[in-house]
Amino acid sequence: MLRKALRIIAINGVLVAAVLVAAEVTFGSWFRPSIPPRSAIVDRTLSYRQNLYEPASVITYTRDRDGLRGVRGPLDAVQLVTLGGSTTDQRFIADGETWQDVITSLTGIQIANAGIDGMSSSGHLIAMQEWLHPIPNLRARFFLHFIGVNDAWLPGQLAPSDQPGTNSWMTRIRLRSAIVRGASQLLDLMHATEEVRHAKIIPHQLDHIEAVKAHVDRDVIQAFVETHYKTNLQRLLDLHRDHGEQAIFVSQPAHPAVLLRRGNDVFTRSYLSPPRWAVALGMMNAATAQVCRSRPETCRFIDVAGKAEFEQADFYDSVHVTPAGACKLGTFLARELIALAATESAFSDLAVRKVSGLTAP
Repeated sequence: MLRKALRIIAINGVLVAAVLVAAEVTFGSWFRPSIPPRSAIVDRTLSYRQNLYEPASVITYTRDRDGLRGVRGPLDAVQLVTLGGSTTDQRFIADGETWQDVITSLTGIQIANAGIDGMSSSGHLIAMQEWLHPIPNLRARFFLHFIGVNDAWLPGQLAPSDQPGTNSWMTRIRLRSAIVRGASQLLDLMHATEEVRHAKIIPHQLDHIEAVKAHVDRDVIQAFVETHYKTNLQRLLDLHRDHGEQAIFVSQPAHPAVLLRRGNDVFTRSYLSPPRWAVALGMMNAATAQVCRSRPETCRFIDVAGKAEFEQADFYDSVHVTPAGACKLGTFLARELIALAATESAFSDLAVRKVSGLTAP
């Protein structure tokens, strides 16, 4: 009796495995040359009813068949690709209003938005190797990395086996599996047109909250910066050098009333900006500048965090911009890109076709 039951279980197990293998071969991405870090974003148009900033609205969010956002013409016309986490992706900023859209409207530079929520410096590497470089007809020579904000959460949290910058077999399976993609798309559908309320900061609500000085162990953060973050940045620059590309590293700004800097001291006003993360973000930005400036043949640094001026209404939480903030950020970056195209021989091919009265800084 037991033997018969085991035989039935074994036969059913084989049949289920055969069906799963057939589904993966048929619907999976095992033979595609290019795989986005989140396969569920490919060829999707989603709607979100946001209440994160005024006015509340339903926004449209579109990704093309390559998983890219904001591509307005032929893929081979894209000059600049932007990579980063949610501050680059801008899930709750409508198509046509992202900071990349602002840059294009002011300069004519054709941009592909390759931002993915949660992307750390390790994710930048995986995205370049597994996704962007293998995309047929994507011939962009300039890559802008809006980087550091997610790495700031990581110091002291990495398991010994978690080596940023490496592509594990688990990562490869996750990116290509039809079953994983289906589950991710189902979750996206469940959240489509859902009202979003999390992480909202009402402008000026923090004015009466005392800013508290952040006391953290900087040695732990610095160890992560030296052994992981800088290593990933160097590998990114090696990739760009080997492909004849130019990298632009951009520092990450934060809500001006949440995170304050006075000399070397960091102050925070909100639980949305934990002290260790607030300190780490500044250290990541400093490391980004240091690595980029040490490789002038491949990299240029744009210090948004240190030079761009923002107001409270430009952010809906600690780091994510509102449409007004996206406009301000895009305008600042447009000026910097105009300056690079005008003064740097390595960026002379970055075609600025129209300027709309905008001048370089």
